[in-house]
Parts: sequence; C-alpha cells; structure tokens
Amino acid sequence: MRQSLLWVPGSPSIVDVDFTSETRPFRVWTVYSHTDPNAPPILPLSPRHNDGFFLEDYTHDWSMISTHQMRYFSRVRDKEEGCWLLLEWKSTDILHTQAQELSVKGALLTAKGEDEEGRHLFREAALLEEKALQEVSTGNSRTRGILGVSLVALLYKGRELDRARSWAERLLKEEGLTERARQQLHDLMFEIDG
Repeated sequence: MRQSLLWVPGSPSIVDVDFTSETRPFRVWTVYSHTDPNAPPILPLSPRHNDGFFLEDYTHDWSMISTHQMRYFSRVRDKEEGCWLLLEWKSTDILHTQAQELSVKGALLTAKGEDEEGRHLFREAALLEEKALQEVSTGNSRTRGILGVSLVALLYKGRELDRARSWAERLLKEEGLTERARQQLHDLMFEIDG
C-alpha cells in the first residue's frame, strides 16, 4: 500500500491535489492526532479507525472532482483548524500502471528493431504484473482475469514461453474467471504453442 500526506488548511471544501500519475486514492484518513502543518506524521503509518485516525467515506466525506481537485468534508475536525490527510493507494493499481508503462516502452523498442531490449522490458513488466496478480484474491475474478491476461501476454512477448503457458494453465483452472478472460487466455495459449 502506497501512502502520502496532504495538509488541508482550515475550512476548505475543495482541496488542490497532484495525482497526475496516480489513480484515485483507495482510502482517505483524517489524521486528528497531528495538527501542526509544519510537523507531518512520519510515514509509513498504520492507521486504526478512531485511534488518532478517522477513515473517511468515499462520496460522503471525500471525492475526486478532477485529477487536481478533491472535495473533502469531515465531521471529526474543527472547521477552522487544518488537518493532515493520509492517502492510501492499492499497490496492485500502482504495479499494474508501472507494468503497462514498461510494456509500451518495450513495444516501442521492438518496433525500432531493438528486439532484445524490448523483450527485456516485457519481462520486467511481467514481474510487476505477477506481483500485482498475487495480491488479488481469487474472489476478485474480474481483476484477476485482467491482470492474468496481461501477465501471460507480457511473458509471451518477453519470450518466456514456459512461464506464459504455466500461468495460462493455472488461471484457466480458476473458478469464476470471466468468459472474456478465458477466451483471451485460450487465444494466447494458441499463440504460445503455435
């Protein structure tokens, strides 16, 4: 889980933020145990609801207006005083985004004829995607399908055919995998074995 802090001055309902390369935060906590804008809490933090932190509700207490603005309202802070917010992102979102960025770079290198360099980036991207996939429970079949298809495709592009085949077979045995993911994995198996 990635964490960052944001100081919110007293009374605003709209807060300027900079999440240009991030998805929206997974959780937002009001840190009511630290009220000095010049003394932020030290990361990483292990927040517990009602123990120095208050877990804010998405849509009711906060929401993203744009990639640069967040609406924030909390019942646990004094409106005239500022407060620190602890923002948390799921590591799976971050890993998947990084994997996709490496994949694009790998494709560009391959298109320029730099095949080995491109394959290396595909393998690096596959490692990130594999970490992301391992963090997602089997109950979340849609996300596992998306990450799994991406992982198998990256391994194929990186020419790690045995690992690609092994992951495809493993994923196809999972209950609840979407029909689309199953079809994409079968298509990739055909390419791998072809």
